[in-house]
Parts: sequence; structure tokens; C-alpha cells
Amino acid sequence: MQRIDIAQVETVFRSHKTLVFVFQCHANLFFRKPEEEWQLALTGIPVLLFDKGETRARTKGRLKLVLAEKITGFILWHDVIDNLTNCEAQDNTFHTMFLSTDHSQMGGFSFENKTAARKFHEQVDLLTSDPLNISLSVPKAKGKNSRNLEKNKVTLKM
Repeated sequence: MQRIDIAQVETVFRSHKTLVFVFQCHANLFFRKPEEEWQLALTGIPVLLFDKGETRARTKGRLKLVLAEKITGFILWHDVIDNLTNCEAQDNTFHTMFLSTDHSQMGGFSFENKTAARKFHEQVDLLTSDPLNISLSVPKAKGKNSRNLEKNKVTLKM
């Protein structure tokens, strides 16, 4: 991968109070539902975005994983790393995680080189070691109480 490609992707994501970590290789993104096989979805450049949450527009910190297109840096896929993500290195080049949108579904990244895969895992470990850096995932309210909450919200808006 060329330095110009890395610089282009980094430029796309750079913003005030956000740290950008662009990994210098391509990665294949796979998805797997429970009891199913891995399915190839996309190929792109893995990027970690750590939003410190220290601005008026973004008051809460979060860690986001992005798969970006090589030349443009456009987002092909993204997910927020939360307390239930559980990123793990399965081997030298394959890492898995639970998706924040559905914790029963897994995502897997197959890196094209071991060095980038190791750096990715080290950076995720470093950033997630502080609980303030990751979003806390809480279940959505269900049942009778959630309907009452919804009614209250509507009432308050009128």
C-alpha cells in the first residue's frame, strides 16, 4: 500500500479532538450469524477513530471502527466499539468482534499482513483498556413499561 493512499484516508477522517489510526494494509471484512459460516462482505482499509468527546458538538467519547475505500477514503462500513464488542485475535491475521448493532452477529477482519494485524490489535487493546473510551451498550426497553415511556414522550412534546 502506498503512503499517498494512507495519507488520503487519514485526511478524510481527521477532525478536531479525534485521533485517527489508519492501518497500512487491506483487510477483508466477513460477517457470521450464529450457526452459520463466514461470508465475505467487503475489502478496504481498516481505520480506528477515537473521538475524545471534548467538543460542544460531541460531548461523549467513542471508538469507531471503519472500513474505508482505498483511494477516496469513503466509508464502506463502520461500527462503534462498545463494552460487548470483544475484539479478539484468532490468529496472526484474523480478528473477530461482535457487532454493536446486533451482538449475536460477528464481524471478522482478515488482514493482508501480520504487522498491520498486530498493530490493529494492540491499538484496540490500548484504547479499550480505559472504559471511558468505549460506549456502554444497554438493552432497549421492551414490553409494557417501554410503551408507557413512549406515551410520556408524546405527551411531553405536545
